[in-house]
Amino acid sequence: MNLLYACVIEQNDGWGAEVFFDAAFRTDGYKTINVDYRVHRHELAKCFKQVRDFDLFLLQRGDYFPLQIVKAVRRPKIFYFSELFSRRRDADHLFSSNLFDHYYVRTPECINQIVNKGWVAPDKISILLSAYDPNLYRPLREVHKDIDVLFVGSMTARRETILNQLSKMFNVVVCQAFAEDAVRLFNRAKIILNLHGTDFLDTETRVFEILGTGGFLITELLSSESPFESGTHLVEVQGYDALVESIMFYLGNEEAREAIATTGWEAVIQNHTYQQRAREIETKAEEIISAGLTLGPALNYSILKRYGYIEAIRRVRLHIAVVMNKTNSNQGDSR
Repeated sequence: MNLLYACVIEQNDGWGAEVFFDAAFRTDGYKTINVDYRVHRHELAKCFKQVRDFDLFLLQRGDYFPLQIVKAVRRPKIFYFSELFSRRRDADHLFSSNLFDHYYVRTPECINQIVNKGWVAPDKISILLSAYDPNLYRPLREVHKDIDVLFVGSMTARRETILNQLSKMFNVVVCQAFAEDAVRLFNRAKIILNLHGTDFLDTETRVFEILGTGGFLITELLSSESPFESGTHLVEVQGYDALVESIMFYLGNEEAREAIATTGWEAVIQNHTYQQRAREIETKAEEIISAGLTLGPALNYSILKRYGYIEAIRRVRLHIAVVMNKTNSNQGDSR
């Protein structure tokens, strides 16, 4: 099967979910045609015109993705919105258009919000859990656990407040890291923290990746779709005081840490790899395709041509804006 996959695979090369999904689809015999819609945002019509034929269109994330391109696609379409609907509203137009045959989101709350708006029918939307790549996120042998408490991730005001408080009591390492750098850090840590960036509950991809390295995870309360059990696969806490108590307890209980970490690793490697998530999408795709065969060209080139004119005008305007900005800057420097 040929899959036209619009995502941010170039921008997130080496560590993004798109990279792992693409490899999983290819392992299952799919031929993927990738378009990074962020890198090529101002020339999408040109990119799509170069595609000759495909059986399925998969759009992942879709921030500000143009409806004209979606309308030009004449094959079954699946949209995977990999963010919290409450936190990111840059794909509302894709949900309200109801142009896709199926929608995947992160949480039951996302489904409720979208369905209650009347945008998507309940039978056309479902949850696709996060996952991890076991070839990258894995236990490393003979790595000394020299970090007491570790947080890896981008900084928000909420996270900064919590981590600053914790740092007064514990030896906490805070950093941003990806791919192999993150794997090595996770393997070095006695305790790894998962803190939500905002007040919205979530089960972040980081949770799956940490467990995949065999790491011991203490996390704030996860969203309801979490497949993990507190005290068995990881430790969930609610509130700052409970977080401090858990860190103090598990820093002094290596055997308990290792037992929970081992069970968490077994759970993710058995049930939560990108290969398994890709097969969920493949099953849905085959169900949609078998329901009705779409004949004729895969793309409406008239729509693409019209949108190409719009993109050309935007590029000219952008170029003029850049030139004017440079001109004004130079004039300011000469004063």
